Amino acid sequence: MSCVLQLFKCIELTPRIEHILICKENTTEEEIECLLFRSIISAKRLHGDMNWEVAPKQTNLQPPLYCLMWPEVLPLETLERVTELFHTLLLSDKALTELKETLYLLVTPNQLIQQLYCNNLRTFALQNVPLNRRPFVQLYVSDQIGIGKSFKIGQDIAAIREFNPKVQDVRVAFNSSTIDWKSVMEGFWRYHPCTNEKKVQENLSAIESKCSKLNYSVDSLIVYHLDISSCVSVSMDTFLFELLFLQHVNIPLNTVMEVQCFHVNSNMAFLIEMPVQLLDVDHDYKQLLRTVFSLAKFPIVDVSKETNPYIFGPEAKILCWEFNVV
Repeated sequence: MSCVLQLFKCIELTPRIEHILICKENTTEEEIECLLFRSIISAKRLHGDMNWEVAPKQTNLQPPLYCLMWPEVLPLETLERVTELFHTLLLSDKALTELKETLYLLVTPNQLIQQLYCNNLRTFALQNVPLNRRPFVQLYVSDQIGIGKSFKIGQDIAAIREFNPKVQDVRVAFNSSTIDWKSVMEGFWRYHPCTNEKKVQENLSAIESKCSKLNYSVDSLIVYHLDISSCVSVSMDTFLFELLFLQHVNIPLNTVMEVQCFHVNSNMAFLIEMPVQLLDVDHDYKQLLRTVFSLAKFPIVDVSKETNPYIFGPEAKILCWEFNVV
């Protein structure tokens, strides 16, 4: 609370009831929506946006400050709707364009992450009750190239299968500075027997054989291996914020009115492979991808020779023996 008051003191503004909304367990989505609209309209008035039917820009207006406090105490159902509100009103492409002159800061407490996600891989794998199930996120880092992060992720997927055989694993690669949205969305939906490009009748034809081929069932665990390369840009950080905090991604299609979406469900895990370094030497990957390293405390696996020793198969062992004999 003292930090919030200090913020108001810095801009020499006395907070009133309309400036701060302190969340409680019974706080409604509509109350938060009203706060967001007040903040947006005040910002528009400050910058003189006539499209919102407000007065022309006035330099003597006090810069507005609105605070949403303790959203982590909201029930999960309300919290999910609120994150969608934030995306629509503040973080969508349309909102970012309209509010390009407005600064806003989202501070995500670690308690919120603990409410949204499991804290370890074993807990995620052993969840049996759909109503209490939560998704899982884990980061994989290393100090050396080729140390075996992908191999370690494969081992962890195998460990999940030991606890729960109903697992589908999907690898989604990010190999350029601009995100190939079509490829990413195809990757995220690869686990599902129905595709967005086919009509309903085509999706339903031979649906049983499709489910069998994909090992798909409604209670399967979906494990994503997100392989982030060294050439990604800041757009990757925005994408991770939408995926992991808002848990919802909208991608515009060819027409203006059509979008393809992906929503994070409680049966999903995201095992994220980080690059050792970026091609852009001016940025450290932890600074560029601050969403997962600064805003949250996701579990991190530091892959090294000690934590991920090479395991030779039978063919490799025979080859090594033959070399030794020679």
